[in-house]
Amino acid sequence: MKKATDDFSGRVALAALPFAVLLLCMAAVLRSNPAFDPDTAMAESRAGVLDLSSRGNGVTRVRGEWLFAWREFRTSGGASDFPRVVSELPGSWKGSGAAERYGFATYGLLVTGLEPGKKYALGFGQTLSACRVFVNGVESASAGVPSESREGERPRWDYTLAEFSAAADGTADIALQVSNHHDRSGGSNSPFYVGDSRLMERMRDAQKLSDGFVFAILAILGLFFLSLYALRRKDVLFLWFAGICLVVAFRTLCYEGFVLLDLAPALPWSAFFRAGYATFPAALG
Repeated sequence: MKKATDDFSGRVALAALPFAVLLLCMAAVLRSNPAFDPDTAMAESRAGVLDLSSRGNGVTRVRGEWLFAWREFRTSGGASDFPRVVSELPGSWKGSGAAERYGFATYGLLVTGLEPGKKYALGFGQTLSACRVFVNGVESASAGVPSESREGERPRWDYTLAEFSAAADGTADIALQVSNHHDRSGGSNSPFYVGDSRLMERMRDAQKLSDGFVFAILAILGLFFLSLYALRRKDVLFLWFAGICLVVAFRTLCYEGFVLLDLAPALPWSAFFRAGYATFPAALG
């Protein structure tokens, strides 16, 4: 009896080994992610101005008020003639009084307190449905092609990293052009980060690796319980649990780091959009 128990314990330990290795790898990646560094602080912008003079050289998570120009595409977010309307980011543009679901706009933010000439980056997840970033009047990054019309817009979800150098006075004039002609609302529900460009690149890569490890763990779990169901067809709960694991695993590839786009860069946005949204009711079902 003792030998049988020992053999069973050994098989369980052997089966758990891959999960333990993946969990340790994921923990190491998360530890290296600047987003989870104790020095990563939160800063709040007021009336389109963000002061980072006391934030040091790390990464700062940004939220708060951006200036908002409805139905305008501007390349300067700190221009004196920019409308004094404000809108919260992250958030929907409905909070600024723009009740329309479809349209286009420019968000403006003036960042102060930067080190002159130093390379920084602004990082964020998807906007709805396309965006273009200008810093100090120069286009820095884009996701899709924003447009004034549905026909001209090329929507895209992706992690956007806009690199720039601070001006001589330690400022950065950021204009975020956003259009939405395909999604349920405009704006962005993604966290925004500003920091040293190398740290921001490391944060993006760590996010993608973390998503990959989560996918691997959940996919292995799903396949394991699917195998159990194949051996014991009466235990339908094995099938349901396997399905949930596989659906949630796939969902991790569609958001945050958007790893699915790295695996299938030619995937049409419409297919990517439907696949991501379909995982929510599928997991609940």
